[in-house]
Amino acid sequence: MTTVTARQFRATQKRFFDLAAKGERVVVRRRSDAFIIIPVVDDYYNPSMLAKIDEARQQVTEGKTTKAMNKDELAEYLDSL
Repeated sequence: MTTVTARQFRATQKRFFDLAAKGERVVVRRRSDAFIIIPVVDDYYNPSMLAKIDEARQQVTEGKTTKAMNKDELAEYLDSL
């Protein structure tokens, strides 16, 4: 993983885009924000992925979800997996 400041990213964008294209995780930090640069994969939204998205939406509609209202509840849920 490569972490850079916004200023470093602006100065040498090509370098960081090339790293991301090769599979390197590039994190750009700006004050209190951070962004990950990832390439868009043409086949990401294939029929299988779209079916999974539709299934997840249906589960939300039916209320078949788990809510974590704070970090302790989230940690408890993740530990249970």
